Amino acid sequence: MRRTEVGLLTTGALASVLFMVLPVTEATSAVLALGTVMLALLAVASGLQRANRSRRCFRNRIGVGIGLILLSDFVTWIAELSSPASSDLARIGSALLIASVVPLALAATAAPVHNPDLDRSARLDATIISLVGGLLVWQLVLQPTLADARLGGTDLTLGLLHPMCDLLLAGLALRMLLSGVIDTRARWLFALGIALVVGSDLVLRWQLVHATTEAGSRVDLTRLLGVLVIGASAMDTRRPHDRGHDRALTQVSHPERWRLVVVVVAVLIPQAVLVVQLAPSPLAGSQTIRVAAGIAASTVGLVGIRMWGMLGQARRLEAQRGAERFSALIHHSADAIMLIDADGFVMYASSSVLAIVGREPEACVGASLFDIIDDSAEERRSGEIRLASLSSTVGELVKLPSGTTLEVDGQFLHASGVDREYEGTIRNLLDDRNVRAMVVTIRDITARRELEAQLERRAFYDDLTGLPNRSLFTDRVSQALLRAARRPQPQMAILFLDLDDFKAVNDGMGHAAGNELLVQVAERIRLCLRPGDTVARLSGDEFAVLLEDVRTEAQARLVADRVLEMLQMPMPVHNVEIGVPASIGVALFDVDSTVEDLLRDADIAMSRAKTRGKGCVVVFDDTLRAVAQHRLALKVMLPEALRAGQFRVVYQPIWTIRERTLYGFEALVRWQHPERGMVRPDEFIAVAEETGLIIEVGRWVLEEACRQAVIWNMGSACPLRMNVNVSAVQLHHQGFVADVRACLAVTGITPELLTLEITESILVAHEPIEEVLGELRGMGVTIAIDDFGTGYSSLAYLQRFPISTVKVDRAFVSQLQLDRDPALVRSILAVAEALSLTTVAEGVETEEQLQVLDQLQCRLAQGYLLAVPSSPDVIDAMLLEERRTSPNRQSGHSRIALRRSVGAR
Repeated sequence: MRRTEVGLLTTGALASVLFMVLPVTEATSAVLALGTVMLALLAVASGLQRANRSRRCFRNRIGVGIGLILLSDFVTWIAELSSPASSDLARIGSALLIASVVPLALAATAAPVHNPDLDRSARLDATIISLVGGLLVWQLVLQPTLADARLGGTDLTLGLLHPMCDLLLAGLALRMLLSGVIDTRARWLFALGIALVVGSDLVLRWQLVHATTEAGSRVDLTRLLGVLVIGASAMDTRRPHDRGHDRALTQVSHPERWRLVVVVVAVLIPQAVLVVQLAPSPLAGSQTIRVAAGIAASTVGLVGIRMWGMLGQARRLEAQRGAERFSALIHHSADAIMLIDADGFVMYASSSVLAIVGREPEACVGASLFDIIDDSAEERRSGEIRLASLSSTVGELVKLPSGTTLEVDGQFLHASGVDREYEGTIRNLLDDRNVRAMVVTIRDITARRELEAQLERRAFYDDLTGLPNRSLFTDRVSQALLRAARRPQPQMAILFLDLDDFKAVNDGMGHAAGNELLVQVAERIRLCLRPGDTVARLSGDEFAVLLEDVRTEAQARLVADRVLEMLQMPMPVHNVEIGVPASIGVALFDVDSTVEDLLRDADIAMSRAKTRGKGCVVVFDDTLRAVAQHRLALKVMLPEALRAGQFRVVYQPIWTIRERTLYGFEALVRWQHPERGMVRPDEFIAVAEETGLIIEVGRWVLEEACRQAVIWNMGSACPLRMNVNVSAVQLHHQGFVADVRACLAVTGITPELLTLEITESILVAHEPIEEVLGELRGMGVTIAIDDFGTGYSSLAYLQRFPISTVKVDRAFVSQLQLDRDPALVRSILAVAEALSLTTVAEGVETEEQLQVLDQLQCRLAQGYLLAVPSSPDVIDAMLLEERRTSPNRQSGHSRIALRRSVGAR
């Protein structure tokens, strides 16, 4: 409560005390009474300020009732102070007091009903008790009032109506108590106040009838306290959940015996009154009435005894049903439940014991629990946290307080001879008079433990090879780092191994063969290591090796070389002997190394081994770190370069060798960085492919080249072709064909003038791109194989795929001399001619190479001898110069020289 409320109640209590202590006069009695009632009214007003709208109805009705009581007391006081006393004002005061019963009765009915059945029985019980109370009121108050000859018509009516209204108010309050709707302290206070007010009013009315009233009596004090308590009930605005100590809503499922006693006693009271009234009368003429009254009283008593027995029987039946329900739950429970005494002997065993332990429940009763479930000698699993065993728990639990529960976990031998895992609890209920035992509950968790083991293996081991996976390998490396840090001369190494061209095995022989090969590779690597070393499969064809206690770089390299040698030895896969080359990167321990650092460094070293020709070992050093940092910087800068327009397209002309005329151009992308200058394509193209940005870069280059080709063909007498390089990432991109189709539509280039150059290695993964190349060829776009002769494809691919042009790699062209037999180039040209393919020689740098190509009847060529890659404005000047001088051309050699000089600007 707030301070205001405490002050009001304290003041009211002091006023009540003063009412009894001070000298009694009519004036002081009236003033203290009016003050106390006014304090109650102020308490109601205080409660209304904090009550919500849904709870104001109860307090408003209390306020109206107390207000009428205050007005009644005031009018009565004025009537008593009048000289002579005004009987009319006294009657008005009595009428106002009677009227105050109405809002208080309505307040008693404002409580919500939560259980209709309980409320109906409460109404019936309240009605019975009220009728009995009415008999007492009749006997003590109403009948003497009717017999009082001093009372006139109005006084008589008021004298009869007041106790009857009090009786009604008491019955409604009793119904509120019995129905269990009292959910807050406010209603308890309200019911207590009503009891005090009604009781004092009836006693006061009885005193008035017998002319024994006096001012300041205890009856008046009781009435004032009752009004004050009713006012205090309006100040409590808490809900049932507002305070933890408030009582929750009481709902009784069956009539309590105390209610039965109250009702039976109430019914016997009329019989007792009848006997008392008949006692002074003569026996003659009243014998039948006395016998009937005695029989009625006896019958009511017997009925009460019978109902008492029925209540006991109902409770026993309910207890029996509960026991049967509990027994059924235990019987059908999957857990085995046993009751054991303090010495560990079984007193009861549920039927689930047969399934879990393998013994009949009857055979378990009387036996020792430790004979049934013997886990005392169980070996604890290393590194695993286990709960207490069953045998040790029982001895500990007996010493602990009653109600203590301990968990158990262990392994026991099933009756069938199979080891089983279990877990459960033991609860000490030896002091519980209903149990007098320790309750053991166990369940079989063997299947769950096996599933956990499988999940753990899947989480930390590779399903195919059985090797540790990345998670477990990372954990072992971190543990090795901790051990190495404690040694005086720590050293350890990480080997990062990637199989070379493993995809060719999957594509050529199928994934089943690839999986079989991976299993043999894992076994070969394991054979090369010491027992304390760890080999793991990280992903796909990537493996990692943890070497501990290696003192020098040479030792780590020796292990890596031995692994490469073992892998290159033939392995039988689907009746085919296959040697598997691999690239290995080595990272050595450093005092500041972390798991991530070692794996990253080893991966970088492995990538460098790939670029050095594969099938070799590279040890990580600071130079490789600088290269990796440079590649990382390029990855970060590439998106901004594309947005800022830092890419450029240059064009290298392609010439006909015999006619010495311009045939077309090859579009080449360049990156002009504002700070780093010109970034070479071999630096950023691979990075763009790794990040996937090559899709956007390639789309932009294709559109720029096609747009430029359209411009140059507008003023050309013969069509000029445009060659554009295409990455494998672009070809495998789902929207590449749509990008090409959109480019043709936007730029307006003739499809036959566009040639897409692909590398020879792309044809290895022919299944996904065969359809793509077919769609491109269907549009009219031609396909060329760039750097032919250096890849992995077979000549059969030239016939299978829609290839129209073959570009001989510069490595073969650079070997051409007049005094040597160009057998390899001749073979390539012969195959191309047989398949009706156009040939282009790349990297022509000398006149001698050009003459040999002419003798071999190679049609087209490009290279620095003819023209260097140039910007569009340089090409424009070249084309303009060619058109201006073409009528005066003297020889093909002069035209080539002219183009060479212009292209070199």
